[in-house]
Amino acid sequence: MVKTLFPGRQRHALLKRINNYLVENLSVERLLSAVTILDATKVISSVSDMMTELEENTGIRLTNNQRVTLYVHVSAMIER
Repeated sequence: MVKTLFPGRQRHALLKRINNYLVENLSVERLLSAVTILDATKVISSVSDMMTELEENTGIRLTNNQRVTLYVHVSAMIER
């Protein structure tokens, strides 16, 4: 998707960062309905850092669907 939106961008790291920001920002809406007490923006930021570290340490690349699902489930788990 990001390559389609930004066809002139060739740097993989930049495209990955743009993709992650898009997924994060789109996930905030969904998260707001699931998390009632916590600050959703702070939680998303922390979960995003965790997912980035997980990807780097394991060499696994999470899909956008997996990222959104993890945002919601981990955030709900943190709140509980």
